Parts: sequence; structure tokens; C-alpha cells
Amino acid sequence: MKHPDLSILVSKSAIIVFAAMILGLCIFAPSIIQWLIVKPTTFYNKSQDVIYYFLFWYISAILAYALLFTLYRLLTRIEKKKCFVIENIYALHHMSYICFCETVVMLASSVIYLPCLIVAVAAGFMGLILRVIKNVFEEALLMKEENELTI
Repeated sequence: MKHPDLSILVSKSAIIVFAAMILGLCIFAPSIIQWLIVKPTTFYNKSQDVIYYFLFWYISAILAYALLFTLYRLLTRIEKKKCFVIENIYALHHMSYICFCETVVMLASSVIYLPCLIVAVAAGFMGLILRVIKNVFEEALLMKEENELTI
């Protein structure tokens, strides 16, 4: 890659943009949820479940912020040329569990809004991919440690 620092800068900027978008969605959640309830779809037509909308919305926002924060810290360590360190393995581990938690939240919310099932599958798949990447990082760390011991 020609410009790894630029790539990290773009990634960090994207994280900040996503965090701002989530904040905007949280601020306008009442209006958006009201619009969803007023405009019933074939998947959902019950206005008495407003509290569940808010509950799932804000739990998902908290999980998204936790994921973005962890990802930002991971990128900061990579920017400092600390790629294969135990902290990055822990970060990938935590991010996978955050994705699995989001899977549970979206499975629960699919009871009142069926399209959330798609998000649940996607979050579960991302959690699985992060677990695989975490395992690769663990192996790379072991190889790095063995390499440092070799004369």
C-alpha cells in the first residue's frame, strides 16, 4: 500500500462520521419512530410497541458506540505500528462480542419488526469474521514472539 497513514486517517474519519450519524439518529429517534408507526408496513402495524422501538434503538446505539470506540483505539495502535499486540487481540475479541450482542438485540426486535432479522444475521456474520481475524492475530503474535526469541 502506498499511503498506509492516509488509509488509517480515512478509516478514523469514517468512524467519526458514523458516530455523528448515530448521534443524529438518536436525537431524531422520536420523529423517525413516529414516522414508522404512522406509516404501517406489511411487516409491522402495531402502534402500542413504541417503547420497544426506543429500547431496541438506544441499545443498538450504545453497542454501535462501543464498537466504534474499540475500532478507533485499534486503529490508533495500528497507526503507532503496534499491530500484533495483545491489546489488539482483546479489541477484536470485544468487537466480536459486541456484534453477537447486537445479533441478540436484533433477533429480539425482529419480533416487532421483521426486517431486523436481516441485521441480526449480518451482525452475527460480522462477529464470526471478527473471531476468525482475532484468531489470525493470535497466531501472528505467537509467531512474532517466537521470531523475537530466535537469534
